[in-house]
Amino acid sequence: ITIFSAVPQLWEIFFDQIAKKIKNESKFKHALFMFVLKHAPSFRHVGLGKFLDKLFYPIHKAFGLKVRILLCGGSRLGWRYCLYYKYMGFTLIEGYGLTETTGPLVGGNPRKPKPICVGKPLGENFVEVRNHNKDGIGDIWLKGVSVMPGYYKNPEATKAAFDENGWFDTGDMGFLDKQGELHIRGRRKNVIVMASGKNVYPEELEAYYLKSPLIEEITIFGRYVDRHETVYAVIRPPENTENAYAKIKTELKHLSFGLPTYKRIGDFAVSAEPLPRTSTQKVKVHEVIALLEAGKYQTKPAG
Repeated sequence: ITIFSAVPQLWEIFFDQIAKKIKNESKFKHALFMFVLKHAPSFRHVGLGKFLDKLFYPIHKAFGLKVRILLCGGSRLGWRYCLYYKYMGFTLIEGYGLTETTGPLVGGNPRKPKPICVGKPLGENFVEVRNHNKDGIGDIWLKGVSVMPGYYKNPEATKAAFDENGWFDTGDMGFLDKQGELHIRGRRKNVIVMASGKNVYPEELEAYYLKSPLIEEITIFGRYVDRHETVYAVIRPPENTENAYAKIKTELKHLSFGLPTYKRIGDFAVSAEPLPRTSTQKVKVHEVIALLEAGKYQTKPAG
């Protein structure tokens, strides 16, 4: 195998199992492994690249030494996992497509992969971003040989999805950088509009908060708290301990220092169980909200 393709959760599971195996052998060995991994760029910078190659060789061997590229698609891979694979010496690229595009229509550059970036259009396909807001983020439209001609026996849906020039409205939002590479910020229907008029993109925030080792899973949505629209999160920690809520509260406060006030999580709940997901491993947000309203999640410190 030279190219290995999987959805984000599988890449996360692969890494988590590697880390778990090391931790089961020795907690010290695991702590040392994670320290070296997180600081791998610095080690390479001072000439310790061969040491890192030797350290990560068993992992490359497990994947097959002929693997050149790891492909990821279906949803967004967490930021920390993107970096972990990169630091271990793998070339991991993300792609973007929908059912309506018969698979990936946009793909990252294997020579210069960017974390949390899905790259440029592939083949005879094109991307436009329209109706930019103050943040420079707009609606993503697609056109090309990979885009379907329309919905089967549903002219009304086809008319609603395409413009007069044949461009398809994806319902996603994002932006093109100076190199013409596409960055996805999330679904238009999921955008949280604050009272200030500012837009919050849940998927973007989820990627940011998933950098924390104290957050295993997170889904973010708008919720009225004290009659105000609030950025709300349901979080599953890696370990369900008695003080997990308090730890996460402290961690959120720490992480929020790097964000504008309107993007900060205003309130949250903790789940002891994995968040419900679809067959493509996307979180079922409506089901999470229903469970929250039913009191299934922890919404205050224990005790």
